Amino acid sequence: MEREMWQQSSTPDPVNLSYRISSLEYPIHNSSNYTSSAFSTSFLRQNDLYQQQYNCIFLCMVLLLPTLCYSNNYVSRTAYYTTPDGMGIPTGACGYGENGKDVNNGEVCAASKRLYKNGAACGACYQVRCKDKGLCSDEGTKVVVTDTGEGHGTDFILSYRAYAKLAKQPNMAQQLFAKGVVEVEYRRVSCKYGNLMLKIHEHSKYPHYLAIVVMNQGGATDILAVQVSFYHINKEETKEWISMRRVYGAVFDLSSPPSGELNVRFLTSAGAETKWVQSDKAVIPAEWKAGATIETFSSLRHENTSVITY
Repeated sequence: MEREMWQQSSTPDPVNLSYRISSLEYPIHNSSNYTSSAFSTSFLRQNDLYQQQYNCIFLCMVLLLPTLCYSNNYVSRTAYYTTPDGMGIPTGACGYGENGKDVNNGEVCAASKRLYKNGAACGACYQVRCKDKGLCSDEGTKVVVTDTGEGHGTDFILSYRAYAKLAKQPNMAQQLFAKGVVEVEYRRVSCKYGNLMLKIHEHSKYPHYLAIVVMNQGGATDILAVQVSFYHINKEETKEWISMRRVYGAVFDLSSPPSGELNVRFLTSAGAETKWVQSDKAVIPAEWKAGATIETFSSLRHENTSVITY
């Protein structure tokens, strides 16, 4: 990944570029008003000059498009935490347990309250890289949010393994660790580390109390809410959807859940788009058991055609 793709755009506004192109098109467009006697050699040379300028600006726009598309980059600071194995921790605020320790090969992070969004951003993926060109790689590291926490002016606290990935070379990692806190650029990205799963939380008590953990949500979407409904065998209709309560992080619960199979749907947000998504595979069995996991669809990305949207 080229470093230029990460930089804040300092290129002209696309609107201004369009205006400049229009101003060059005007004399060319109006050349049709000339009679055949007006097409002198000097006019043709001028026309060629305008066309060359037009082609030059068009080429510049094509070359600048990748930079303009990477305008959603932000600047902050990041620190790191240590564990015996350099991985994540099983006690993160998202409630992932051991999965939160190992997910994404242990390249995880605690996000600030602003990015954590009261747990809606659990499972979010961010590409983070530090700004010291002498020490930091162009690609940086891709981390998954499994916890919340912040220091002075930081938005991320990375696991030891993730922080080491910021370095340009493995032997430079210790220099970054010596700094403790570094300035970074970051952006939200999608990521793939397994299909979306529902885990019946260990504290669930069949059939009176149901709690679930939503895992592997795909990184690019926030989960704003979860609902369940009774699933009829004939599939002709379902009862009214019942909202589950967000207990903390990615953990949702429901007292006195309906009996029988339960359809599950998710209210997701990706940028300005918010919608409910559902899959035929997102079904909690009638005789659910604490600790069981249910693999549903591949991800919650809105462009995924396997989900049913409402």
